[in-house]
Amino acid sequence: MPSTKECLALVGRRNPSRQAVKWARQIAEVADENGITGASGGAMGCDRLAQQAFTAAGAPFFEVLASGIQFARSEVALSARPPDEPFSPMAAHERNLLLYALGPTVILEANYMQGGTWAGATQALRARLGPIGIMPAPKDSDGAQAHRALVNLGVNSLESAHEVCAMKERAPLQPRFAL
Repeated sequence: MPSTKECLALVGRRNPSRQAVKWARQIAEVADENGITGASGGAMGCDRLAQQAFTAAGAPFFEVLASGIQFARSEVALSARPPDEPFSPMAAHERNLLLYALGPTVILEANYMQGGTWAGATQALRARLGPIGIMPAPKDSDGAQAHRALVNLGVNSLESAHEVCAMKERAPLQPRFAL
């Protein structure tokens, strides 16, 4: 396991925009400068983008898998599943909550009211895991609609990669919807 004391999870949808690619790279560079270890779920899209960005920045990184460890793509991975167990949607929901529980979580992009990123964020808000931040998405996109909705539910809107390091100092989550 990487030796840094702080962890930052990056999550997001399976079809990231060019803007999400830019955010992932910038966040990984800031995390590396501040001795923060990256984590993600190993899924297609933003999860793999996070792994690539942290690796390119030279920052420590690990995966939290929704399958057995034999499916790991990074050098360091953990899983609560038997080594050869394939992916399952239930395991993905459990994995998402583990990622949000690690420490600050940044959503690179989400789909509005659908998919694992949306489900994980709303579950984490209900469980008061966090803090959670979301990066801006391209205007007039499904990601922008998801951004607005998640901010309205209590996710922190982030405007720069440098704000990520200050997330741990933010107040505990107070969801803006009935639990």
